[in-house]
Amino acid sequence: MTHAPPLTGTHRAAPAARSGSGPEETDVYHHSATMRPRIEPMLPPPATPSAACAQQLQAHLTRSYAIPSQLQTNGDVALLIVGRELHVWVYADRILWDSGKIDERTRTKIFTALPAGQPARAAGLVAGRYHQIRRERG
Repeated sequence: MTHAPPLTGTHRAAPAARSGSGPEETDVYHHSATMRPRIEPMLPPPATPSAACAQQLQAHLTRSYAIPSQLQTNGDVALLIVGRELHVWVYADRILWDSGKIDERTRTKIFTALPAGQPARAAGLVAGRYHQIRRERG
């Protein structure tokens, strides 16, 4: 008398007769490794307060406004590149970006600034400026 091998998650059933009603099921048992939850990669902790603030700002832009951005850090300054033409500088104490206005007296750009402790508010204003640039560029 021969003994059948023990049933484990790696054995497959014989193919069933085709009924024409969808894909055929061949897995008898599911392996426990396929049932584990997906593990998301963890970001390394930010090196500076400006990087932490920039990560929060980036997360708000992505989640709340579906606006992608790239984050670069260099020392105590983080640069968030939003689209092709909007750059947001994040320092430990403030967030700056181009307002789109020119000072008539000095003929220089005027920047919008917010305290670094307000990344959610800054994300809303940056999103508005981003859409303004997109409308202007057509």
